[in-house]
Amino acid sequence: MKPLVRLWNRSKRWPWWGHALAVLVCLAALGGLLDALGGSGSHDSAPAPGDGDVTASAEVRTTLVATTTTITTALIPTTPTPTEATSTTSAEPGSPVPAATPTIPTPTTLSAATPTSVASPPTTAVRRELDELVVAAARDASTYRRAAFGPDWIDADRDCHNTRAEVLMEETLDRVTFNANGCTVAIGRWVDPWSGFTSTSAGDFQIDHLVALADAWRSGASTWSDARRQAFAQNLDDPDALTALSASVNNAKGDRTPDQWKPPQRAAWCHYATAWVRIKHTWSLSITSTEKTALASMLATC
Repeated sequence: MKPLVRLWNRSKRWPWWGHALAVLVCLAALGGLLDALGGSGSHDSAPAPGDGDVTASAEVRTTLVATTTTITTALIPTTPTPTEATSTTSAEPGSPVPAATPTIPTPTTLSAATPTSVASPPTTAVRRELDELVVAAARDASTYRRAAFGPDWIDADRDCHNTRAEVLMEETLDRVTFNANGCTVAIGRWVDPWSGFTSTSAGDFQIDHLVALADAWRSGASTWSDARRQAFAQNLDDPDALTALSASVNNAKGDRTPDQWKPPQRAAWCHYATAWVRIKHTWSLSITSTEKTALASMLATC
């Protein structure tokens, strides 16, 4: 009895699988003992197969094996294989078990927000403005007078810089210096947008009305008030209305329309035509049919 007590005390320090092993050993020993008891005695007196004793022994052994399996399963849990865990399809005997197809979650489709409005490209807008311009023959050309548009240049904000100086100050690429009077511009750096001519001397540049005053007169300005004509001639609100050009380019342009003159640089045609259409559209000036054709041709380069 003492050895069993000592064994029990020691077993308290065993890991769980030690207890499981001890149970298995005990059950195996018990099964062997039952086998020995069932097989003891003379062969003459041994019960024939099918007798109740043999059946009882077999039932005991079956019960012990089942009990052992149950205990082992309870003590040592098994982890199901991926096929056991995911496959629910029964296969024919001898056929390979089909691999379980992983379930791929369907991604949620995110619908892009539809913009409330889409701005029209500049070329689309300017072509629409071109189509809205009134096409008419030039008129009142013989009655044109430069004086009808007021003085050459005025100092609208009374800061001693007239319209010419304001344009030069706006378009210079370097800081300007003034003449001794502090009002007129002497030095800076300018680039003629139509020819690419560059100079640092203000004297090399003239201020051009993109839509010449004479053409404005022929296309509707002859009916304007003096105040409206002066506002057109001194327009500093539109950066394209007045431009610093080299003297040679400005003289070549004169009061010609796009069907009569185009910028020497083809790359400038888009800008030139776009600005021309916008100015005539803003001031409700008409265009001739040949002028419209030339403008459409230049806008095609945009």
